[in-house]
Amino acid sequence: MALRLLLGCTLFSTSALVGGAVSPASSAQADSPLVAAQSFPKLPRVPRVPQIRPGSDVDTSGEREQQSRDDQRQRSRGNADLAREYRQETAMLAYPINTNWSSEADNTRIEQAVAEYLERIDRVASERFNALSPNERNSSDATLRAHYDTLAQTADREIAWALQKLGQIGVADSAYNDLLVLDAAMQGAVRLYPEVAAYQEAQDKASAALGQFGSRAGANEKKEENALAAARKVRMPPPVDTSSASVRQFRQAWATSGIPWTIRKIHITSGWGVRRNALGAIIGRTRDASIAAQDQATGRCNLYDFTMIIENGASPRRLAHSTRRIACENIP
Repeated sequence: MALRLLLGCTLFSTSALVGGAVSPASSAQADSPLVAAQSFPKLPRVPRVPQIRPGSDVDTSGEREQQSRDDQRQRSRGNADLAREYRQETAMLAYPINTNWSSEADNTRIEQAVAEYLERIDRVASERFNALSPNERNSSDATLRAHYDTLAQTADREIAWALQKLGQIGVADSAYNDLLVLDAAMQGAVRLYPEVAAYQEAQDKASAALGQFGSRAGANEKKEENALAAARKVRMPPPVDTSSASVRQFRQAWATSGIPWTIRKIHITSGWGVRRNALGAIIGRTRDASIAAQDQATGRCNLYDFTMIIENGASPRRLAHSTRRIACENIP
C-alpha cells in the first residue's frame, strides 16, 4: 500500500513537470490525506532551559525577597507567642498568694507558692523576653505595676497587722506567712522595675519586719515572748466572797464547762443576779467569778471571767466565760 502511494506521488510530480497542467486525477491525488499532512507547518523546537550554576550572574533577588518575607513572618509568629507567654507570666505575678491559715498544712502550701513566685520573677527578668518591644510589653507591665503600686502603698498597714498577730491575738505562723509573701512580692517589684523608689522602700520595710524573728520558729518564739510580757501585767481582782460553799458552787459549774485545765484559784467577784425569760419571769440566779486555771501539758496559766447559773434549784452550771493569759506567778 505504501508503495502504491509513493508511485502515485511520483507520477503526479512527473505529469506536473511535463505537461504544465494538473489533470483531474492528479488534483484528486493532491487532496489525499498524505499530501495534506505533508503540507502542515512544522512545530518550532522547544528551547532548552539554561541551568544555573553556582557563582553565575543569574538574578535571584526575587527569591531572596521571598525568603526575607518568610523569615519576617516566622519572627512575627515567634514574637506573638513570646508576647502571649509574657502576658501569662506577668498575670500570675499580679495574682496574690492566698495566705489564709487554718493549719500547719497551709505553711507548706504558702512556702511552695513563694518559691514558685520567685522562680517566675527570674524567668520574667531573664533575657528570654528581650526580643519583645516596649509596645508588646506595655499592657502587661501596666497591670503588674498597678498591683505592685497597691502593695507598696499598703505595706505599712499590712506589716502592722502581721506584727499584731504576734501579740495577744492571732497565730505566729500566719504572721510569718503574711510577711514572707509581702517580702517576695516586693522583691519582684524591685527586680523588674528598679527605677521605682517606692518599691525598694516597701521591700526594705517588709524585709526588716521579717528579720525581727528570721524564721517561722523565731516567729512563734517572738509570740510567746510577747504573750508572756502581757501576761505579767495581768492580776486577779480581789474576791467579794470567800466562803467555801460559794467557791464549791463555782467548782461545780466549772466541771460543766468542758475546759480541761486545772483550777488554781477562784475569786468571786459579784453577788447574786437574776436571769429572766422573754416574758420577764425569773428562771435562775447568776453569779460571776475570776478563775485562774493551768494547762498541765504546757504549764501555761489563763484567767477566766466566769459566769455560773443556778436554774430553779438545779445544780450550778456554766453560763458564759471569756479568757486571757496570766503569768502563773501572778496567781495569789
